[in-house]
Amino acid sequence: MRVRDFMSRPVESISITASPRAAREQMFRRKIRHLLVKRGGTPCGTLSDRDIAVPAGGGPASGGTLERLVAPFLVTVNSDATMRDVANLMRARGVECLPVVERGTVVGIVTIHDVLDFVGHGRSTSAGRTHRAVLPRRGPRGAPRSVR
Repeated sequence: MRVRDFMSRPVESISITASPRAAREQMFRRKIRHLLVKRGGTPCGTLSDRDIAVPAGGGPASGGTLERLVAPFLVTVNSDATMRDVANLMRARGVECLPVVERGTVVGIVTIHDVLDFVGHGRSTSAGRTHRAVLPRRGPRGAPRSVR
């Protein structure tokens, strides 16, 4: 399965000059955990809900701009990449989301939740439900047993 088959679209983005509070509010309204951060319309990083979590009593994630919270590099993946490619890239780079790029344009985003959903639901192979055999001497579960 290719990234294009399980990525999320459209990608929500925010300006690097926005406040962490504005990013939190946008994530809350959209019910998402990651934003693409742009500088002058060009993608420059990603932001997760963990990056802007407010520590008890306020703290440094409350004020300023997103510039100090965004990693100085942007890791992307091509839409033709496989699930294995995505998992290996996320693990190697220590990131939870990857913007998906086609011909130099961001067309989607794939997150660690997408990877876990894929693995957990077994989208690539499904064993289906199996029939549980009843042992001849025991009977079905929950049936009363006779005393000998």
